[in-house]
Amino acid sequence: MIHDRGFTPYINFALRQSRHSRAVRSCITGFTLLETLIALFILSSAISGAFAVVIYNVNNASYIKNSFVANGLAQEAMEIVRNMRDNDWLAGRPFGTALPVGSNWRVDWQSSALLAPDTTAVLKKNPTTGLYSYVIADEATVFKRTVDIVQKSPDEYQVNVKVSWREHWTTITPSISAEEHLFNWY
Repeated sequence: MIHDRGFTPYINFALRQSRHSRAVRSCITGFTLLETLIALFILSSAISGAFAVVIYNVNNASYIKNSFVANGLAQEAMEIVRNMRDNDWLAGRPFGTALPVGSNWRVDWQSSALLAPDTTAVLKKNPTTGLYSYVIADEATVFKRTVDIVQKSPDEYQVNVKVSWREHWTTITPSISAEEHLFNWY
């Protein structure tokens, strides 16, 4: 008698003794090698698909976190440049004195002037305070920030900030750009 339990039966023609001392053919069911290989293939496909989704989500979370930080760094740079314009007004200097026209300037919250252009300098993060700057003793990050200043007219400066960073899982360098126009309002 063959028992149907949802898989292909394997018939063992070994003889066993019954209580009536006669030979009876026994039927042993189990998986065949082919069924086992197919089951392992399906299982490994499902697991690898799940791992691919997990890896994608981890990389996406890293990108979202870095773009959030980059937005904050771009906003900080704009506020620093705006503060330089306002300090000119407070000191009685002509509009634009602290805003040199040029590209790839660096800004640091600890400095009262723009820092020398350098497209290779990365921002560093103080592990204690969490603040970003160009202080050599701090830990290097993946972020680079540059400021471009263009004089549109005697009473208007265009400020462009670009923050770029490296993601470990791609060769593409993501970046965030912001633009603001500063006017001579005094």
